[in-house]
Amino acid sequence: MRLKQFLLTEKTFNVGKDVDLLFNLGFKKITNILEKSGITKGDVSNLEKLISDLNRFLPTIGSETTFHKTDSSILQTPDAIKAHLVNPVDIRLGLFTIGSFYRPATGSIRPGGKGFLQVSLNLSALNVLRSKQIGLVSRRKMNTFFAEFTADRIRSAIAHELSHWISDSHHNFYMSNIIQIAKDLNSMEIAKLGKKNINLTHFEIDAVIHGIKQLKSTNKEIWDTLTLDDVFTKYSSIGSVIMDNLEKLGPDVVNIYKKLLVKRMVREKLLGKNMRL
Repeated sequence: MRLKQFLLTEKTFNVGKDVDLLFNLGFKKITNILEKSGITKGDVSNLEKLISDLNRFLPTIGSETTFHKTDSSILQTPDAIKAHLVNPVDIRLGLFTIGSFYRPATGSIRPGGKGFLQVSLNLSALNVLRSKQIGLVSRRKMNTFFAEFTADRIRSAIAHELSHWISDSHHNFYMSNIIQIAKDLNSMEIAKLGKKNINLTHFEIDAVIHGIKQLKSTNKEIWDTLTLDDVFTKYSSIGSVIMDNLEKLGPDVVNIYKKLLVKRMVREKLLGKNMRL
């Protein structure tokens, strides 16, 4: 019954102000370096200078680094403020091996329990760039690879993880409880909610929609010219992570995912004129 209620009342949260806040605190400096070099558009002519600039800003290749640490008390949107009151989280922004995630306090939130939200630039992609191994990236993946370094990609990742946290906080900690049950029973299959892949679950689709909503906000002028594949490239976690995982399960699963995504995009008025399947 609770799941039905959540699905019927699903809505996107307006987190743009908090996305801007966290982006400016953690990532603006490094994305400025990357975008000014031209690398985000596939221009490698300034690669040597870019690597030199990055080496002054970052530790040795492969090392994790934290750009900024804070917590949810700094967030300013009404939905985030409401979430913080019942489910405060620590926030870490930077360059990490595990990447971006929202980790709930396990189970129903207990007094003193605190979750964790992390957003990361793609460490693996940056290592390829700094070690001058771009030639190892397949031609099919090249556009997605360069998109990893854009401000759009980071902003979408921030929106994605914020939406997980806010949704969990607003809906009786359903994600926290699912994860705790899966841990208790030693079966992460439970977290898939009966789906073939976790990316097909309603909570992952919902988070991706928030990332797409953020992407549209910074690409309004060209939105109706973009195809669905263009969106997948710009929002590189779809193209490089989700689609790769789904492709292993076959074309039918990929089509199911795309149909679920497009259906939700229509409801949220996010589907551009050139994005039909």
